[in-house]
Amino acid sequence: MKFTFKGTIAVIVGVIFIYTACKKVDNAPAAPKVASEQQVAGVIASDISASLAGTYGGVTLKDGVKAPKTLSIKNNGPVVNSLNPLCGFTVDTTVSYHSNVNGVKSFVKGKFMFTYTCSANSAFPDGYVVTTDLVSAGSAATYSFVYAIAQHYTVQSLDPQDTLVSLDGTLKSFGDFKFKNGHHGLDTNYKPNPIFQHQSYVLTGLQIDIPAGLDIITGTATFTTTGNNAFGIWTYHGTITFIGGHKAIITLNGHQYLADLTNGTITPI
Repeated sequence: MKFTFKGTIAVIVGVIFIYTACKKVDNAPAAPKVASEQQVAGVIASDISASLAGTYGGVTLKDGVKAPKTLSIKNNGPVVNSLNPLCGFTVDTTVSYHSNVNGVKSFVKGKFMFTYTCSANSAFPDGYVVTTDLVSAGSAATYSFVYAIAQHYTVQSLDPQDTLVSLDGTLKSFGDFKFKNGHHGLDTNYKPNPIFQHQSYVLTGLQIDIPAGLDIITGTATFTTTGNNAFGIWTYHGTITFIGGHKAIITLNGHQYLADLTNGTITPI
């Protein structure tokens, strides 16, 4: 498991809003249109993949159940279920820094807590519980954004090599983005801006094959999404059923869509 810090802001702007950044506000229609179910399914497919991979900051499962090497570990209570002293140990820290990457000025703040867990049949850590809550505010010459990600995951290794893990928990992925004219400064207004995308997920029974590029081979998620971008405005509640092969079935209003989680391609079923 890896925790990402600096460099996140440039990635956020370049990835989550890539389909909106090329459409300037003064070219937008006077009355907002409504995004289609298929378009929103594509947004969800791209967002859930990027969020779980740590593209927008926070934690990623790419390193299995290893703790972040750059963070100090402290005891957070008695050791249980194991003679290994790492069991029950906790990383507990705050995050606060400024950055300027390719003209994107940003400020990130928040908190991070990670605790090793050991199952009854293991003498060594084979899982963890992690909570992150990060807010990134940034600005460039022609746009500003606020991005918030909050993760609460319980992760358990399912094989001795830690290549297959289970994940249960919650995930919040909120982004607000707007164009402006030559004014630098951080915009921390959480009200819906001209372009915004807010997702909340409940993740249940995910099994993730780490060497296969974080392929989610099984599991489900429920989600709420609301937003406004070049597609239009939307508000939906839906479900995701992961089927492996970097594919999932996204259901909106009883309609099902096959999603390619590697590129966001959506096919009605």
